[in-house]
Amino acid sequence: NKAGSYKMMNNIVLPARNAAGALAAGISDYADKGWLPIAHDASVNFGAVPPAVTNGFTGTFDGGNFSVDNFYINRSDANYAGLFGVTSGAIISNAGIRGSASPAVTGNRFVGALAGLIQGGSVTRCYADAAVRCESHDANVTAYAGGLIGYMEYGSLSASYSSGNVSGNLSNGYLHIGGLAGGLGQTANISNCFAAGNIVARSSSVIYGGGLTGALYAPTANCYATGNVVCRGAQVTTIGALGGLIGNAAYTNCYRNSGAAVTANGQPATLADASVATPKTKAEMQTDAFKNLLNNGGSAWGRDGGKNDGLPYIIGVGVGK
Repeated sequence: NKAGSYKMMNNIVLPARNAAGALAAGISDYADKGWLPIAHDASVNFGAVPPAVTNGFTGTFDGGNFSVDNFYINRSDANYAGLFGVTSGAIISNAGIRGSASPAVTGNRFVGALAGLIQGGSVTRCYADAAVRCESHDANVTAYAGGLIGYMEYGSLSASYSSGNVSGNLSNGYLHIGGLAGGLGQTANISNCFAAGNIVARSSSVIYGGGLTGALYAPTANCYATGNVVCRGAQVTTIGALGGLIGNAAYTNCYRNSGAAVTANGQPATLADASVATPKTKAEMQTDAFKNLLNNGGSAWGRDGGKNDGLPYIIGVGVGK
């Protein structure tokens, strides 16, 4: 029931990828391709405003502060890849995704460990520790790859993070790629999030890449990214340490790692996000002073030298438990 309400009561460890695992998972091609995304059969009319989703997941999913472990998808023919393929107005919270391989999640156009495409609704207190890859050899593709979410529009993302590396390879088209999300549309909003993974992207056409998100049109507050952003082969490359394609939204209290390598075809890139992301060295980020900056009068962020490489984390979420 794609409109139902669900809550995890314990960690879920997906079975081994073999014949017995396929039987246990109830997915015929599980041994070769792994998890079949929830609402993988959804369709999206991007010509409508907002985009019209048919057969997407519209319900409520509460991870109960547990995680889905041994997670794996290898579906380079799937337009929407993640635990969820497509959601529409869904409420997703308190869920973790832990990958079992590198990459743990491979898809074609909209790829993220939690969801490929999120249309409306909210994602709160979720995380992914999984390497994600977008792979397409189709012509004139527009693709989005992120550690947690491929693309979000008309929704909110808060108190969430991704720690996995994200890679993309397009033969031809527009690749939006980021540590947390491939793209966050202007009708979304994001707060108290971070990304720690590195980005490696290749396309013969256009790359929009960022440590946090490739296309950052959403109003954004109290966020940071630390990873490298390495892009090759593109005719046009617009990248940044936090976000690549930057809109006209309000960007408040956002930070980038000044020591991250941000390169286009082996050369240092001009940062597209220089005006909206404050540079900090990693050493400066590994301090309580930086944690206090992110809290900005609130209490979402914590820090412990023995957790998250000494960097601030979201209290109670994943590494912040």
